[in-house]
Amino acid sequence: MPRKPAPPYGFVLKVLRESVGWTLEDLARETGVGFKALNKQERGLQRLEHKELEAYALAMGYSAEAVDVLLVCHRYLHPPKTEPGVPWALTREEQKAVAREALELGVAVASGYLEERTRQLQEEHIREAQQEAEELLAAFQGISPSEWRLVFNEAEGVGSWALVVRLCAESEKAAAADARRALVLAELALYRAEREPGAEGWRSRLTGYAWFFVANARRVANDLDGAEEAFARAWNFWHAGADSSPGPLDEALLYDLEASLLCARRQFEAALARHGEALARCRTSETEVSILLNKAFTLEQMGDVEGSILALQTAASRIDEQCRPRLLAVLRFNLAVNLCHLGRFDEAQLLVPEVRKLAVQLRNGLDLVRVMWLQGKIAVGLGQGAEAEASLEQVRQEFAARNMLYDAALVELELALLYQQQGRITDVRRLVRRSAPIFRALKVDRETMAAVLLFCQAAEKEEATVDLVHGALEALQRARPAG
Repeated sequence: MPRKPAPPYGFVLKVLRESVGWTLEDLARETGVGFKALNKQERGLQRLEHKELEAYALAMGYSAEAVDVLLVCHRYLHPPKTEPGVPWALTREEQKAVAREALELGVAVASGYLEERTRQLQEEHIREAQQEAEELLAAFQGISPSEWRLVFNEAEGVGSWALVVRLCAESEKAAAADARRALVLAELALYRAEREPGAEGWRSRLTGYAWFFVANARRVANDLDGAEEAFARAWNFWHAGADSSPGPLDEALLYDLEASLLCARRQFEAALARHGEALARCRTSETEVSILLNKAFTLEQMGDVEGSILALQTAASRIDEQCRPRLLAVLRFNLAVNLCHLGRFDEAQLLVPEVRKLAVQLRNGLDLVRVMWLQGKIAVGLGQGAEAEASLEQVRQEFAARNMLYDAALVELELALLYQQQGRITDVRRLVRRSAPIFRALKVDRETMAAVLLFCQAAEKEEATVDLVHGALEALQRARPAG
C-alpha cells in the first residue's frame, strides 16, 4: 500500500531540518519546544501553525520566505488528482508530467524574478552611491584637492566606492591638460580606496582600480617608469580581489589605460592587443567609443593614418545619445587632424565649423585654442600663409601661458616649417632662440630630442632645411602623449 504523503507543514519542517543536518533533538534544544511535540508536528499528528514553522526556519538559519517556497514545491509534488473513471481522467504518468512542468515553470519564473529584482535593487544602491559621490564632489569644490585628505581623516568613512570612481574619472579628464592635477586626484582616490570598509577582496579590487589611474596620471606626466610600476601594482591588487565581483568597476577601462602606456613606450602591437581586450569587455557604447578613440590614436602614432580614420569612423557609428558630447568633439577633431596628415586639407576644412560648434558647447577655453590650431594647420596646407601664421602665433602664446610645453613646442616647429617654406631664414633663427627654453624643458625620449636639437643647431647657423624641420616636427608628433 503506497505511503500517504506527509502533510505540507510537516514536509517543509523535515526538508529544512535535514538540509542543515539537524536532528529533532537539535531543533528542540534551539527552540525550547519539546521533542515529542516537534515529532508529532513533523509527522502531521499535531497541528503546526504557519508562524511556528517560520520561527523554526529562522532558528535553522533560513528566511521566513523559505517556508513559502517549499510549500509551493509540496503542492506541485502532490498535485490534485482528476476524477477517476471519467474519459478525460489523466493517467498517473500524465499527472506527474503536469506536476513536473508546473514546478519547472514556477522555478523558472521565480528564478527570473529573483535575478531581475536583485539586479534592480543593486542598481538602485549604485545610483544612490553615485548621487552621494556627486554631492560630495560638489561640496569639495570650495577647498583645494590637497585639503580633501584632511576631510577624509576628520570624517571617518566619508564617501564610498562611488567617490573613488568619481575621483578617478576626474583624474582621467584632467590628464589631457593638467598632469599634476590628474595625479593629485588619482592619489586621493587611492587614499580613499585603501580605507574602504567591507570585504578584503572588494577593497583590493577598488584599490587596484585607483592604482590604474595613478599609473595613467604618471604616464601623462611622462614618468613612464613610474607608470609601469603603478600598473604592476594595479594588476596585483585587481587580481588579488578575483574572488570578489568588480561590480560597477569598469574593467574595460583598465586595459585601455595600459594600452596608452604601451603606445607611449612605442610598443604598438602590444598596445593594439590591449585595446582589443578592452573592447571585448565593453559594457556601454560610451566606453566602446572612448576605447576606439584611443585605438585610433595608437594607429596614428604607428603611422597607420588610414587605419586610424577607420577606427574613428567605427566610433562614429557607435555614438548615441548616452555618449558624452566631448567624445563626439574629440572624434571630429581627430578625424580632421588625420585628414591633414593625408594632405586632404579641403575635407578637413569642412569639419571645422562642427568642431568649433562642439567646442563652444563644451565651454572649455582650451578646446577653442585647439580649434584655432587646427585652422592654422589647415591654412598651412592650403597655402594661406598669412592666416596660418596669425592662427599659429596666437595658439603658441595660449599654450605657453598655460605652461603646456609639449603643445607649445609643436606649434613652434609648425611656425618654423612655415617660415622655412617661405624662405624666411632669419625668422627661423629668431624663433629657435625664442623657443630654446621650451625645447630644453621637454620631457621626451633621446631620439626625439636629438631631432629637435639637430634642427635648432642648423637654424642657428642659418643652415636649416625644410627636411630638417619636417624631421623634428614628425619626431615630436610621434612623441605626443595620449590625453
